[in-house]
Amino acid sequence: MLGAGGGGQLQVRPGLSGTGIGALTTIAFTGCKVEGVAVTVTVQTSAANPAPINLAQEFPVGSATFTGQATNISLTLDDARGCHAVVGAKIGSGGGPGFTGLAYRSSDHRLSFAAGGKGLFVQSATAQCDDGQPGLDVKQFDQIDLGGFGDSIADSSVIISPGQKITSP
Repeated sequence: MLGAGGGGQLQVRPGLSGTGIGALTTIAFTGCKVEGVAVTVTVQTSAANPAPINLAQEFPVGSATFTGQATNISLTLDDARGCHAVVGAKIGSGGGPGFTGLAYRSSDHRLSFAAGGKGLFVQSATAQCDDGQPGLDVKQFDQIDLGGFGDSIADSSVIISPGQKITSP
């Protein structure tokens, strides 16, 4: 869905297994487009309200790319046509923040919300989001996939600063 650049901050606690290894405290996507229409992605995280990260595996082995999941993810999507969508957990399960898959490559400090994340849903959307015009095409209750690696991790990723080195035992 999105091709992105931008930046973010990931705090990693050394010496831990993948469970609770760190948290996203800030993240911003810039330069995103959907069907040629500019889109702003605003992720609602902060030092006081981080998105905890669990990493499951290095894949492929030896690649320094680790996959896992981020929780406590809430975000808004806004396109240049006036579409505004609030995204989080499925409303049927209470709404609020959701979760998504992610991947982090230690070699160049790139973080990407991995394709196949199953925990983000549109909680609300303006009429412009579902009018058949180019741009965002979402409506309430739609499941959202924030991208993934595409042809390369750079297609839908942000650079984390300061970079965090994550290694596999």
